[in-house]
Amino acid sequence: MKKREIKDAARTVAVAAYEGAELLDVTGPIEVFNMLNRCLSETAPEQPGYRIVLLAEKSGPFTTCPGVRIVADHAWDEFPETADTILVPGSPDAALEVALKNRRLIEWLAQAGPRTRRLVSVCTGAFLLAEAGLLNGRRATTHWLDLERCAANTRRWRWRMTPSTPATVRWPLRPG
Repeated sequence: MKKREIKDAARTVAVAAYEGAELLDVTGPIEVFNMLNRCLSETAPEQPGYRIVLLAEKSGPFTTCPGVRIVADHAWDEFPETADTILVPGSPDAALEVALKNRRLIEWLAQAGPRTRRLVSVCTGAFLLAEAGLLNGRRATTHWLDLERCAANTRRWRWRMTPSTPATVRWPLRPG
């Protein structure tokens, strides 16, 4: 199979990862965009495709939740362009608490978010978008196992459960 050459018009997807992020939350979406690029190269080679960029606190290796080290292309706040899509992975509680307190990450999300066409989170990545103020007045979804975390953060965010599938909870987030 011929490797697809990403054209200049490719849309950039920036995965904003951090120490302790869920490996699947980081690499799963990357693989989805990779497969999409492969499909486009075979069925619609005139389509521009996607360019994936992995971001973290600093460029270079960082450790994901299961201990697997992966390599970031750039630091969040040193990424030299505007992404078409910013994707924020989730993580277990301890890593998420550290990420929520990381002012560099939260400030970068708050600044970069309004300039991007799409903001996407996987699971508890929604909490980082909320902390950056990017979900204010919007509906968001996270995993149902995180209901207790939602309830614990009622001072920061207002939320409410709405009818949904058993595996998700939806809540409008606003400053509390």
